Amino acid sequence: PDKDGTPEISAGKVLIDGSDKPESPLSPADQEAVKDKVDTSNLPAGTTVTPAAKVTGTPDNPVVEVTVTYPDGTTDTI
Repeated sequence: PDKDGTPEISAGKVLIDGSDKPESPLSPADQEAVKDKVDTSNLPAGTTVTPAAKVTGTPDNPVVEVTVTYPDGTTDTI
């Protein structure tokens, strides 16, 4: 578990079809591809994984933030 007691969450890199420039919107297909890269094997049943609607980060390091919502309503952003 992380220092706050929540499970460790890992996510791999994913190639998206849309633009990877910051502030670019993600298509539903790209959001699904990002979601599929999040390892949910250690997460409790009922946990949801929700990718952001747009790319953030920098041009050299584009990022898609993902919100992980646990059954008790607490969240982590990865």
